[in-house]
Amino acid sequence: MDTIDIKYVVYVFGLLCFLINVWSSGEASWEKKLREIKLRHAQEGRQRRLAEACEPSEGRDEDERGGQITTEMENMESITVNIGSRELLVRTLQAMGCPVRTEGDRVLFQFQGGHFQAFANDVNNYVSVGYLYWESCPVADTDRMELFKSVINNLNMRQNDTVFFTINEERGEMWVHSGKKFLFISQIPLLQEYLSAELTSFFHTRHEFVVEIARRTAEG
Repeated sequence: MDTIDIKYVVYVFGLLCFLINVWSSGEASWEKKLREIKLRHAQEGRQRRLAEACEPSEGRDEDERGGQITTEMENMESITVNIGSRELLVRTLQAMGCPVRTEGDRVLFQFQGGHFQAFANDVNNYVSVGYLYWESCPVADTDRMELFKSVINNLNMRQNDTVFFTINEERGEMWVHSGKKFLFISQIPLLQEYLSAELTSFFHTRHEFVVEIARRTAEG
């Protein structure tokens, strides 16, 4: 092979390497764009599902809320590690599409038709959440009241949520509630899913209560 042939081979080889590099770069760019599109669609789908889950099961009473409850969706990217648990909870609930209003340290909101109350501040990393007024019975029905107390004690030995009751003397009723305290910081991955799971557990506890009451009532 003479000198001309060697230069030609080197030239062709260099051109081939250049074309391969351009093709690889283009492929990587398209793969990156495809991944970004898939990720964006997944995030939008997750937010849409959570927003639908937070919609109240019954019609909204606009007069009662008096415009205080905020339902606008916020981008979760606005949540930073610098905010406290109270502000973080409010922003997360808003991003999930849950109606929210605040009264001092109290955060009042709705989730899947249930009414919740949370106590949080921007100093503590924990939030205390209560699921309120989900069962009741007349105080005049002493037998049923004792049944409620027995089932509540039994549930508190088996469930993560704490079930408790209050007496409304004015209305003559015993009301049943449940509550829990859990860590809530921005470093938790998939924060919306985490909060949704914590809140959904309240409904499981309520279901266990109703089933146990029905079982014992049927047994007499």
